[in-house]
Amino acid sequence: MEFRLLGQFELRDGDRGHHLGGPMQRTLLAHLLLAGQAVRTTDDLTRRLWGTADSSTSTLQVHVLRLRRLLKATGCSATIETSPGGYRVNLGDDTADVTEFHRHIASARNTDDEVRELHALDAALDLWRGTPLTGVTADWPRFPEVRALTEARDEARTRRAELRMTLGRSPDLQDLRDLIAEHPEREHTRHLLMWALHRAGRRKEALATYEDAYRYSVGQLGLEPCRQLRELQHLVLSGG
Repeated sequence: MEFRLLGQFELRDGDRGHHLGGPMQRTLLAHLLLAGQAVRTTDDLTRRLWGTADSSTSTLQVHVLRLRRLLKATGCSATIETSPGGYRVNLGDDTADVTEFHRHIASARNTDDEVRELHALDAALDLWRGTPLTGVTADWPRFPEVRALTEARDEARTRRAELRMTLGRSPDLQDLRDLIAEHPEREHTRHLLMWALHRAGRRKEALATYEDAYRYSVGQLGLEPCRQLRELQHLVLSGG
C-alpha cells in the first residue's frame, strides 16, 4: 500500500482508498510520515498538534492507540512504534510518496549523467498531485519539512527545465510560467523561459518575458534586471 502526502492525503491499495480516521488521527499520521524513519518526540508532537508542549501526553497516547487500530483495520503493514521519548512510523512493506520523492531527488544529485538525472527528476515530480497534505486540517506551510518539500520540488522543476534545454529538448513552458508566478523574484527562471522562447523562434514572447522581468525588478526592487537577462534581451533584439 502507498501513503500519499504529495496532494490529497490518503492511503491507497491500487485503486482502493482506505479511511484514515478523524482530523486528529490523520494529522498525527501525517506528522509521523513526514519524519520518515526519525522519531517524533512527545513534546514535538503535542506542540505540532495543539500548539504547546504542555498538552497532556495521555491525550496523545489515546490518539496513537486509535491510529494503531485504524492502520491495523486497513490491512497495511505500517505500524506506529513507541521509541524512547516518542513515536515513529515503520512502513514495513508499504511505501510513502514523500519518501520516494526524496529518494529520486537524491539519485538526481548523485549522478553525473544528465539523462539519468533528468529521468530521476521526472520520476520525483511525477509523484506530485497537488498541494501537499490536502484534506488534512493543519497550517502545513509553517512546518519546516513541508516548506523544504515545496522548495525541493521547485528546485527540481527548474533543474529539469535546464536539463531539457541542455539535452536539446523543449522545456515545459507553462511550468516555467507557473514558477515565475510563484517566485517572481527568481530571475534565473525568467532567463530560462526567455531563452526557451527565443530558441523556439517566439521572439515577441521572449521580449515580453524580459519586459515583465524589467517591470517587476524596477517596480519591486528598484533595480534593473540582472546582467544575464539584459544580455539575452540584446541577443534576441539582434536576432542572434
